[in-house]
Amino acid sequence: MRLNETGVVVQKIRALSRLSQEEFARKIGVSFTTVNRWERNKSRPLPSACSRLIELGQGLGLDPSEMTVLGHSAGVAGMLWSVDTLEGPCQVTFTNLSGVLEPTVFAKALLQNLTIRQKDKDGLVLDMGTGSGVLAIAIALAGCKNVHAVDVSPAALQACVDNAKTNCVEKRIRPIRSDLVDGVSDKYDLVVANPPTFAEENGFPRGSPIDLSFFTGVLGHAFVDRLARSVPGILKPTGRLVMVHPSYLDAVRLRSILEEGGMEMVVVASQRVSLRVYSSVFKKYGYDGQGILGKLVERCLAAGREGLLWRRDADYAFSLDVIEAFKATGKHDN
Repeated sequence: MRLNETGVVVQKIRALSRLSQEEFARKIGVSFTTVNRWERNKSRPLPSACSRLIELGQGLGLDPSEMTVLGHSAGVAGMLWSVDTLEGPCQVTFTNLSGVLEPTVFAKALLQNLTIRQKDKDGLVLDMGTGSGVLAIAIALAGCKNVHAVDVSPAALQACVDNAKTNCVEKRIRPIRSDLVDGVSDKYDLVVANPPTFAEENGFPRGSPIDLSFFTGVLGHAFVDRLARSVPGILKPTGRLVMVHPSYLDAVRLRSILEEGGMEMVVVASQRVSLRVYSSVFKKYGYDGQGILGKLVERCLAAGREGLLWRRDADYAFSLDVIEAFKATGKHDN
């Protein structure tokens, strides 16, 4: 957090309050000198004061994205994560990552290539499999006012709620416990998903929230298949699905399922991700990353798929695609 950013935010909240520095200081519970130093960028508010400033700013209708520096200060024990989105730089602070994954290159790729329309900001957005809440929070910070964060894991939903509050967007995010769309009844302008994509393997732990973030079905397709089949029923006529899809899964299979539901699919961006690098993600959570990814390579080669790309030093890499799917009748409606 930079001092000059803090001073500007404090000044904006006080201006909306229409209070003098002395009156504002009494309302926050600090001295006149303290407020004066904040606004002149001589000191930062303590976490307790940041919380009061955020509450006051929310009551005055200040956009949450304008108060993120205060949220970062109030959650000083959290992890700060940054990504450059099409909407501009975005910073999310995590104060609860219990039972969920830290954001990976998958989430970053989606946010870097996500176009948010005005109808998304004014309408209804769904983050399917929210985990830590990173996608829901970043989308809310970008201006979307109604975001549903869905997950089957109570630990994930609690993490999302806590992290949304840290980032001042808890009023824009509604947590919903559901196994995919089973508990969803609304129609959405935008559905985003960073799904689990790795095959379940004998001998791996089953049932923990972290397991659910990585593993799905015997080939790694289960979550993606179910989402692709169900998403046409929860989208508005001009709604979109935006998700990440790695090349070790079958893109032809995904396209076929979507087309059966009257959807069209395009790849909007791709990047190469090293398996060697990604194995460290598994290792961080106690899994045998080399073993998991080794079996993945074996399956892809045996199937004759070009889902993995050869790299030097005997390392493999996969293409991480960001795909967008939409109903054929609504694809030209912005």
